[in-house]
Amino acid sequence: MRKSKCFLALCLALLMALSMTSWATGDAGQPEIREFQVFDFGEGRLKDHPMTEDPVGRAITEKTGVLLTYDRPVGDYTDSLVLMIAGEDYPDLVSHTGNTYQTLVEAGALKPLKEKIMDSPNILDLFGAEIGKLAYSTDNPEFYAFGNSPREAGPYTPNEYYENGFYIQLDALAQAGYPVLKSWQDYEDVIAAYLEANPTVNGMPTVGISFAMADGWRYQFSILNTLTNTSDFASDQFWHVDEETFEVTATLRQPEAKEFYKWLNHLNDIGLLDPETFTQSHDDYEAKVANGRLIGFMDASWQVYNGIAEAASTWPERNYIGFPILMDPDTMQWRDLQSKGLVTAGGLSVTVAVNDADLDLIVSFFDFLASDEGLKLRCWGIEGEHYTFDPDDTSKDWQGTDASPRRVDPYVWSMRYDTMSQPTVRWTTGVDKYPEFYPIGGGHVFKDGYLVQDHPVDTSEYYEAQSDYLKDFMTHYGIIGLNQMFPIGYPYILDQTTHPILLRGPVYNLPFEQNERCKVIFESYKDLIVNRSGATITASPENFEAEWDRFMNDLERVGIVELEQEITRLLAERMTLWGVK
Repeated sequence: MRKSKCFLALCLALLMALSMTSWATGDAGQPEIREFQVFDFGEGRLKDHPMTEDPVGRAITEKTGVLLTYDRPVGDYTDSLVLMIAGEDYPDLVSHTGNTYQTLVEAGALKPLKEKIMDSPNILDLFGAEIGKLAYSTDNPEFYAFGNSPREAGPYTPNEYYENGFYIQLDALAQAGYPVLKSWQDYEDVIAAYLEANPTVNGMPTVGISFAMADGWRYQFSILNTLTNTSDFASDQFWHVDEETFEVTATLRQPEAKEFYKWLNHLNDIGLLDPETFTQSHDDYEAKVANGRLIGFMDASWQVYNGIAEAASTWPERNYIGFPILMDPDTMQWRDLQSKGLVTAGGLSVTVAVNDADLDLIVSFFDFLASDEGLKLRCWGIEGEHYTFDPDDTSKDWQGTDASPRRVDPYVWSMRYDTMSQPTVRWTTGVDKYPEFYPIGGGHVFKDGYLVQDHPVDTSEYYEAQSDYLKDFMTHYGIIGLNQMFPIGYPYILDQTTHPILLRGPVYNLPFEQNERCKVIFESYKDLIVNRSGATITASPENFEAEWDRFMNDLERVGIVELEQEITRLLAERMTLWGVK
């Protein structure tokens, strides 16, 4: 699989086919083109879209002298990994996910990179205090992988917020006199009053509050994320971290979890909770949104995005707006967007197939991609071809204040949005095509003050495009977008003075499932959430305490304390490796 040779023939072919300036081999001022193969254990889509096919890929090769070709597993990735290791037949680089990283390290398949990385100024500058997050472990700190998840939150358009919240139909708020909802009681009161006044919607029975608890993984967002957000916890789903001691416990074993379940039990008792919540499919749940008869849901709105769009397009008053409702709004804050910094759940590593001379070239390639020039090339494309910008731009941001950081020509943003909605744009231009090289989020600020991604429409254009009903509704709240009840701020992340970056990182990507015993306990924990939540929430109020105690006893019985201790140990180990205190 190892290939490293002069690539003159291909370059000359591209000269004739593409009418490009040649990629000289050894000519003055031009690097020699060397080919490196990447084996992608993820989706492997770049195998079908070579670097030679898009202008950004060709520009990267021209700048660095590196041409990447891609391969991917045929069939089960585990079989490919076993054969690769058994035959010591390694590619130049591997793009790994999950346990493949650990397996490759243990097999001696990867090359240590720490020494080279520490001599790479752009990489050090880009990652700063988080550079230690690239290291594999305290036992093997010399192995580095470049993560594939962005660390900076991206921007939201004025109508865009797809994360967790307490969502409610616009008509329910209008009939209640446009209140701002802050507490559980506020939410409950508005929905209860609407249900009483409107027993049917569009000829169907009105449903107060619902979600899908019995359909796969989706409960993690409806129950767990709602619980963590309303309780002023960091959004770690199954786990709660004491930010002073860094002790990890199951989220369901926190006192706030009992209070939340007790409130859901109350909603069920008074008839506000959909009786089908614990039996319906996700499609059934979304259909209630689409036909306009579901008044509220506590969930990530992307879970029912199509249903919302269908309802809102037919009946503007059946659209939804979300609120950051808190258990105690006087003392708590909504932390759903609190950044955990760089996340290294997967990434790209160099294998032993690369010789020492090539290693210098590969690392210099990585270093170029970490520079502002390389980052702009990957995120924006080629200046003059894919974007232009005006250094004297004094445009306003969507909140009406001076835009800072500055904005690039709006075409850039339509281009970036096209790469998300129309993959062919990504493949033909190369913009946003190469994500495995430590991607940066839309909130990243370049050294010259420009933001990676800004809004594709300005405030006036957005507002004028809305229906008369929506304009009138927003006027009552003094907003210009349905996301503005949430503390998203500018530049679209929480204020770090009140919500500092959680340098400890997320708990969900700690490798506790590599331990078979921990994996079994975790599966039991998840099963209990699905199976015991229904019995606890639908119990009669006088039986709630007994059902909750049974729930907690079952968690202890399956070994949750043992799992908590192991995750706490892994978190402490990670923080030592990263130099986080």
